[in-house]
Amino acid sequence: MKAILSRHLSVPVLIFTVLVCVSLACSLTTSKPTPIVNTPTPEAPALPMPGSTFSGAIETGDKASSGLISFKIAGDGASITDVNITLTELNCDGLSLGRIHDSLGFLAIPLKEGEFNGATPALGRGQMSESTNYKLDNPPSAFPTVESLYKVGQLEGKFSSSTQASGTIKIHVWVMMTEDRACELGTFPWKAELTVPSSLPPVEATPAPELPPTEKPAPPPTVEPALPPIPEIFPRTNQAECGWQQQILGSWSRKMEDQSTETVTFKPDNSLFFTSVEKPNQIRVGTYICEQGGTLKLFTQSYVGDKPDWQIILGRIEISFPAPDTLRMDVKVSNEVWTYARVK
Repeated sequence: MKAILSRHLSVPVLIFTVLVCVSLACSLTTSKPTPIVNTPTPEAPALPMPGSTFSGAIETGDKASSGLISFKIAGDGASITDVNITLTELNCDGLSLGRIHDSLGFLAIPLKEGEFNGATPALGRGQMSESTNYKLDNPPSAFPTVESLYKVGQLEGKFSSSTQASGTIKIHVWVMMTEDRACELGTFPWKAELTVPSSLPPVEATPAPELPPTEKPAPPPTVEPALPPIPEIFPRTNQAECGWQQQILGSWSRKMEDQSTETVTFKPDNSLFFTSVEKPNQIRVGTYICEQGGTLKLFTQSYVGDKPDWQIILGRIEISFPAPDTLRMDVKVSNEVWTYARVK
């Protein structure tokens, strides 16, 4: 009896054992471990320190003998400011310059994730422009017109580290004395490195106490100095072109940021000059054209002693007289407003 039961029980046990073995074998041969994939963490963009200054070379090829660029990181780190461009021995299809330097202080190109890209003005239309040996071999009409002299160029770049940046710059050169003509010099690569590290913000100076009205010093008297020559390229006219020209004639003064006093004198022959009591060896002379609608075209040349120092051509300025004996000059290109009081 035991032998019979043993034979009957061994069959299902054998079948179960075989099935378990087959199942395990299949599992071992068909299942594969899930691979572990390590996703790399994206690198954070290289960000320069706010307040730091960068400078370097522009590779201008045969268009100029040298090119330099410098710029500053805004205090909040959100934009590129104080852009300066300098080219020497520039040749642009019939327009040549011994040297040109443009300070584009009014620019603020947004900086995001270590990259920036923004429009720039033609060289010669910056907030402050200096040039030497300007020469035209072709008439101004031979040069193309542009939609905007203040947005015709392009500056783009990227920071590869907190101390290095590179990119390209598209450069146009303004054809002086024209409203909208420029010569396209080309698009060039540039590289810049940190030259002035960020510093702590300066401590604000305590403003000087206001004097009582009776104790305020009177504006210094204007004494016309010996004026240096006005460049021949500046326009001259003895004919008034708008009704308010008589109102602007005479001398006007204003306090500068360095607490010096600047005086500008407009003369009937459309010439003008800027002087400062605190800087007797520095003077600016130039010409102005009075236009309808309260607009002034201003051209000036700066001198230190008797030598030309730099040239600034401000272009159109909006003129207004907000109060008696008050002159307001709204310089659109640099977003500045100059307010003068008449010197009596």
